[in-house]
Amino acid sequence: MTSAAFPIQQAIYRILTGDAGLMSRIKGVFDDVPENQAFPYITIGEMTSGPFRTFSRFGEEATITLHIWSRYEGFKEASQILGEVNRLLADKEIEIPGYDSATCQYDFSETLRDEDGRTRHIPVRYRIKLQEL
Repeated sequence: MTSAAFPIQQAIYRILTGDAGLMSRIKGVFDDVPENQAFPYITIGEMTSGPFRTFSRFGEEATITLHIWSRYEGFKEASQILGEVNRLLADKEIEIPGYDSATCQYDFSETLRDEDGRTRHIPVRYRIKLQEL
């Protein structure tokens, strides 16, 4: 069994960047943020994974954390972006090559003020269960 980490990251990136509504609100989706990147944007962050097995089928249960970054005063902009991301990912079947099914569930989010006093940050985690073909 191979790791689904990179295929999950690719699928999430494709879903987010493929949505005109979300992309009209943000300046990009990144794994590595370019220097002097304009706000708001989303970064694809940390992942965890472990085995997920049903009967005779192998699979993987993974979490992926996305980070929403904004410099809007208050959390309105970041929260609206979170709503768009949840619309695309929460409780959805997502297509991941090499896997029969992949269910994405919203796990949690948290609003944070960065130490600089200007940046708003919402980490949001999704749980994905996959079964191999």
